[in-house]
Amino acid sequence: MKRSLGGFGGVEEDVKVDEGSAFLTNPAEAVEFINQTHCDALACAIGTSHGAYKFKGNQGLHFDVIEAIERKLPGTPLVMHGSSSVPAEEVQRINAAGGKLDPTARGVNENEYLPAAKLGVTKINIDTDGRLVWTRVHREFFRDHPTEFDFRPPGKTFVQEYAKFIAQKNEKLGSAHRLPEIRKALIKSATFAESDVSSG
Repeated sequence: MKRSLGGFGGVEEDVKVDEGSAFLTNPAEAVEFINQTHCDALACAIGTSHGAYKFKGNQGLHFDVIEAIERKLPGTPLVMHGSSSVPAEEVQRINAAGGKLDPTARGVNENEYLPAAKLGVTKINIDTDGRLVWTRVHREFFRDHPTEFDFRPPGKTFVQEYAKFIAQKNEKLGSAHRLPEIRKALIKSATFAESDVSSG
């Protein structure tokens, strides 16, 4: 079970929270929340927000809040919602192909992903960035091929571009080039589970 604590600014689906109503997770309340709900992951408000319009100026993640929560709840998996980086190049290319996104849109600095992960964040949500890739690919394709109406050619391009996007994010998240290590851990886990069942 996943539950969130604190408020996220921005927009996701039909839910809108203005920045004035958003607030950071109180570490003491996080402890009380975990004790009462026994949830297995905590989505906390640490400065992120939903959608493409996250930060202004030099705002970023509140690492002090992450550290305080981790000290009080060691080992509790933390989830970062609204963590897309909103690359300026994607926004510019979308707008050059007919989009009307705010060119000042700014997301989470990708270089903050790994420090957050090292402090206990185990899930980082970056859906908006993926949507930007999809939008850019399709807008550019139909701009450059105005008589086309088949969605399959840009779909193939999107798959290639999305693969690049995921590979780049893996580098930032510190999970790149770790497949052999993960496979070994999965095999070990499966072997342990089988022996546990057979002994039962």
